[in-house]
Amino acid sequence: MDMNENGILDLIEENVNKIKTSHSPLKKASYIAVVEKLCEAYQEQLNAELINPSVSDKHIKVNTRLDGKEIN
Repeated sequence: MDMNENGILDLIEENVNKIKTSHSPLKKASYIAVVEKLCEAYQEQLNAELINPSVSDKHIKVNTRLDGKEIN
C-alpha cells in the first residue's frame, strides 16, 4: 500500500473512532488489528524517509546543485 503520511494517519484515526463507537468485541478486535497494520506501515514509511529523504524535503538554494555545490 503506497499512501502518503496523512492518508495513513487519517485511516488510523478513522479506525480508532470505529473502536470507540463499536459495541461488538469482535469488531473492535478487527479494527485494532487494522490500526496495528497501519501503524506498521506508517513506521516503515518513516524509516524509509529517514534512510533516504526525498529531494523535496531538503531546502535547496536557487544557486545550488542537487549535490550541494554552488553554481556561479
